Amino acid sequence: MIQERRRPEQLRDAARRVEAAERLSDVETELEAAMLRRTELWHEQSANPDPRIAADVKALSERINRLWAESRARRACVRAGSRERILSRVRAEARFEREVKKVQGGAR
Repeated sequence: MIQERRRPEQLRDAARRVEAAERLSDVETELEAAMLRRTELWHEQSANPDPRIAADVKALSERINRLWAESRARRACVRAGSRERILSRVRAEARFEREVKKVQGGAR
């Protein structure tokens, strides 16, 4: 059997995907806990309005937004590779499309 050799950037990308998947689980657990806590605080706030609770809800909401953003970024990394690899592929596709348009424009 012929073993395929991997380039260093492919190995780094694979390692980043594994790391992102491992951290994704932690992020999702943290996100779930923060959302549950925020729900509890909303119930407390509705029963007994308090500026401190409102401030806690606001802080938790901001944290939840950051966690969601991290979760989306990690899912993208797991699915499509690191941000650098994604951008590299997008740039390559754009160059290819420009070249195709040049060739098609010159052939007419």
